[in-house]
Amino acid sequence: MTRRRRSLVLALGVLGIGAQACQQEIAAPGACPAFCPSTRIQVVDTIIQGSVSGDSTFRGYVAAHRAASLQLVSEGAAPTSRGVLRFTQFPDSITAVVGGVTEPIVALDSFRITVRVRRRDENRSDLSIALHRLPATVDTTTSVAALVPFFADSTRIAIIDVPADLGADSTLTAVVLPDAFPTFDADERIAAVGIALHGPEPTFLDLGTTEGGRSALLTRFVQVENAANEMEPRSDARSPAVDTFVSEAPPPLPADVLAAGGLPSARSFLRVGLPRSIVDESEVSRATLVLRLAGAVFGAPGDTLQVRADGLAADFGPKSPLAIPRSIPPAAALLVGATGELRLDITQLVRGWRTNQSQPRIIVVRLTPEAGRLGELRFGGSAGALAPFLQITYVPLVAEVQ
Repeated sequence: MTRRRRSLVLALGVLGIGAQACQQEIAAPGACPAFCPSTRIQVVDTIIQGSVSGDSTFRGYVAAHRAASLQLVSEGAAPTSRGVLRFTQFPDSITAVVGGVTEPIVALDSFRITVRVRRRDENRSDLSIALHRLPATVDTTTSVAALVPFFADSTRIAIIDVPADLGADSTLTAVVLPDAFPTFDADERIAAVGIALHGPEPTFLDLGTTEGGRSALLTRFVQVENAANEMEPRSDARSPAVDTFVSEAPPPLPADVLAAGGLPSARSFLRVGLPRSIVDESEVSRATLVLRLAGAVFGAPGDTLQVRADGLAADFGPKSPLAIPRSIPPAAALLVGATGELRLDITQLVRGWRTNQSQPRIIVVRLTPEAGRLGELRFGGSAGALAPFLQITYVPLVAEVQ
């Protein structure tokens, strides 16, 4: 019998060397494998240098005041981060729940400040947060330098201990007297609060935000005069109009370095060029994007960053929409301060390029959640000595049959 070649479509996940094309005995004459040809399946594992080109970093996807959490970082760390809350305006009267009657406020008794904890450094204890009064004019454009004078002892209005066993989605509260906000009426009943984290060692604490559905709350307790000219206690509450956190920015990016994360959040776009023999004419069993870190990972001490490698639904430059797969692979965990390499599984993404020829062959590296943490990942770009590369294990779809 002469040798011949023919194309075989290999079943997904079939790997091995010298696998038999037919492996089961049959009752009819001419049983297999005596009359079935054998197929040799070739498994190729390769590292492809120079497969990433045309890479760029774009910043500004999510700003700190739009993030799902607000990260505090204590002093002694690089960087230090502080929270900023400006609550919406309180009315000059209160409407009674029963009857809907507007009751004038006669006296202001106190305020209760409530913040919600989303996440904490579980390896640190003896933590506290200090609350400071801020100018009612503070907003999302206020700089770190402008806020420094307002985190002094003279502006502190309360200290809240953070219990060592405090879990996620817990609350911390402090009650303060009216003199905590001496210009409350002059500021048209608008109050602003700064938050600083303190501890014996550098650490972090994540608070909830309005965007994340866990906003802070400022409750006002007052006395009103009812219809019978009697004094009665009342209360009302306001959520923040601004909830954000501020920190000193990391140094500028070198020309041959890319970034993901930071404030406002950055994403890096990596254009991938792979041979047709791998993407279109093979079954990829595993694909890995290897990033070589350009220095230690920047962020809060003890924190872990979650890094994702996503595809694009269409290529519109920096505003390109991400392609959301049916099953989202887990993000890669990266400890703050780490060095060396980061390996991201992109198997699902590369397989999708074969089934969807119109999808851009671009990988987007980003952190999740975006802008909720100070952390920033920096890695080498294609133009430098720390260029990223791909490692791919695949089986060619054209096999030799004897």
